[in-house]
Amino acid sequence: MTEPVAPNTVQGRLRPALEKALEILQAALPWEMYAKAAVVRRDGAVLATNSAAHAASSRRLVQAFDMDFGGTWRPGDTALTNDVDFGCGHVCEIAAVTPFWVPNAEEPAGFFLVRAQAPDLGGWQLGGYSRQAIDRWAEAARFVPARMTLEGRPRREVREMIELNSRVPKTMARLMEFVQRALEAGAGDLEAAAAADPSSLAGEPAEV
Repeated sequence: MTEPVAPNTVQGRLRPALEKALEILQAALPWEMYAKAAVVRRDGAVLATNSAAHAASSRRLVQAFDMDFGGTWRPGDTALTNDVDFGCGHVCEIAAVTPFWVPNAEEPAGFFLVRAQAPDLGGWQLGGYSRQAIDRWAEAARFVPARMTLEGRPRREVREMIELNSRVPKTMARLMEFVQRALEAGAGDLEAAAAADPSSLAGEPAEV
């Protein structure tokens, strides 16, 4: 669910990109995805999000990705993690980002982030919750930030890493496909908006 915002704010101007990505994510699986999306500037300012309650952790996630890969981002790159130390809500939440550029810029202006619930990533029970777990990594495998694509080219080993650590590999493969689609759609909309009107990314960050 996207929280209401004024259309003349930066949050309002970026809202269509969020809504399109969320619609794509929700189409991945036949149950509620609890999907989240955010636009985070390179300096950490959250420009838009569908969930103010998750803005701080979305900022933390983007900073973790940029710390690992900063200076090497290229158009078409995407990366993912489920690491709660980097901002994921729990071990079965997949967070993924892609950078976006404004015209004539050498470095990305910011990042488009999506987050979705994965049905299984290992651990003792489906869904990642177990009363028997003695630590959080007994509930799922841990994936530190890893690139899913490099300049638009899929990294098969990352997809296989996700699938091999799940008891529902085909379902996870479909989820990852739709995560990739959502990232591409979101970043594409942001770059198109910036090319048509540079002020579309200007203004005060979302109130969080």
